[in-house]
Amino acid sequence: MKRHALVFAPLASLFVAAGCDTGDLPPTAPQQSPTAPQQSRKHSEVVAELVGPQNQKMEIRDNHEGTFLYVQSGPHGTAPMDIPADIAERGDPVEIYQALAPGREVPAKLHQAREGAKKYLESHPELLVATPPGGESDTISKSSDVAAIRQGLGGRDLNERGWTGQAGCPFSWFFNATSPGSGRRFCPQGEPNGVCYQNTPWAYHYSQNAWWGHGAVCTDSQDWALFEVTVGSNWDPFWVAQGEWRYVQLYGFSSCSFWTGCSKVKQLIKFDLRQNGNSSAQFGARLFF
Repeated sequence: MKRHALVFAPLASLFVAAGCDTGDLPPTAPQQSPTAPQQSRKHSEVVAELVGPQNQKMEIRDNHEGTFLYVQSGPHGTAPMDIPADIAERGDPVEIYQALAPGREVPAKLHQAREGAKKYLESHPELLVATPPGGESDTISKSSDVAAIRQGLGGRDLNERGWTGQAGCPFSWFFNATSPGSGRRFCPQGEPNGVCYQNTPWAYHYSQNAWWGHGAVCTDSQDWALFEVTVGSNWDPFWVAQGEWRYVQLYGFSSCSFWTGCSKVKQLIKFDLRQNGNSSAQFGARLFF
């Protein structure tokens, strides 16, 4: 397993967001996905929010199927709030909240979501798979288990958001962009189970059996790009404006015991770039098994 050093953004100035919704679409964004699935599809639920000293925003979202989504946003020049690697592997959203906002009271809704995740795993033992030592695997899975094809189908999850500081998003910037601290690359070209495409109108990367993953989209097009992520049966669309980047990380909640160790749900994870008009974008994603 690969280990990554983590550098935390200043935490002293973190405060709980009151009444803000970082998931709101910008006023000029398209209002509906042209590929919206049937209304029966579920969406993740915001259960906690944080705001950093430079107006970075984080949403913790619950997919009600054992996975939590960490959604960050911030303007160009600011660093996202980093999640400690060992806590991320356990997937405990309360621990992550406490690490990012020490001393702050944990929202009741977040406690309830964690208890809901525990009950979900207890009631679905058939879905649990023992996690490998260290919590993740970098091995390349067989072709029947993972697909990376320049096509579009999809669903969404989001973790970080910001601006390149340029009129568009050139591939030269996207290729070198990373999540500070963890070092996760927006363009994981050459990494196990990683893909990266330049100025493509559509692409997707998915697996039916993944522990977790991360994906990024940044567009150099005047037309909004549509970034969708599916986790289990949850689907959400996310619009990406010219010069804006979106970065998604997903962590499953662990069910642990003294006798059996820790297990998580392996489930469908799909990162999907959909074409909108004449849009094209940079697309990168990586999955962990």
